Amino acid sequence: MTAVRYAVALANRTPQAKVVLFAAYHLPPPPADLAFAAIEAYHGRIESDTRKALAGLENTVNAQLAVPCEAVCVAGLGADAILAEMESRKPDLTILGSHGASGIERLFFGSVSSEVAQRTAYPVLVLPTTDRVAEFHNALFATDFQEGDETTAADIRDWSVVPDDLHVTFMHVADGKEATLHERAHLEAFQQRARAVENAPDMAFEFVRYGDVAEAVEQRLGEGGFDVLVVAPRHRGWLSRLFEPSVAQTLLKHMALPVLVCPGAEG
Repeated sequence: MTAVRYAVALANRTPQAKVVLFAAYHLPPPPADLAFAAIEAYHGRIESDTRKALAGLENTVNAQLAVPCEAVCVAGLGADAILAEMESRKPDLTILGSHGASGIERLFFGSVSSEVAQRTAYPVLVLPTTDRVAEFHNALFATDFQEGDETTAADIRDWSVVPDDLHVTFMHVADGKEATLHERAHLEAFQQRARAVENAPDMAFEFVRYGDVAEAVEQRLGEGGFDVLVVAPRHRGWLSRLFEPSVAQTLLKHMALPVLVCPGAEG
């Protein structure tokens, strides 16, 4: 329900926004000793239970929305079904719950959220389970100075339920793969682009010398004050290493923090 609560809060502050509730049910192989008729009943119960639960949620959500939501229920594997629906609808934002683990832990450790975030071309927000609606006041944006990251900062404001109170810290880790002077020149150019963006939030820029990207991000988040991590893996480079299992195991395993993934064109 964490993702649903956030979607409702965001939709209610965005005129004409539409919420789509999506549920996918998987029909697993039935027990070997079941007869054909029993198999049909077995699968039928799974579909019926899923549709019944979704209908109840739809009624609850519509009672809180100005614009009625749409409920979609399909058969299929979770990640594949979500990705197909996203490709069809091209949503502004897809919100996923992390079902008990932290947003980052679920994102990086093989969950449905992880597969969706790594394969989709559309923005995904992964929320850890909580009883309150997440509010983004202070975002840490791990950046490789890619074009498009500066406009994503303005998008974060659009996707926040408290858009007028947002600070974004752009952080780049110089891990020795490029000459520092070259990276600093990229930082200066990035700062100029970011400050030219209309409706940009309050921003700060950090350049960190550290041999391990994941450890640097973990340490910065560990200093406290941030309530969302933003990554924009637009190419198989610096940021892509945050998604490798060997790196992910060292990254924020026990932190319950929302993660916003904003993919873009390959660079």
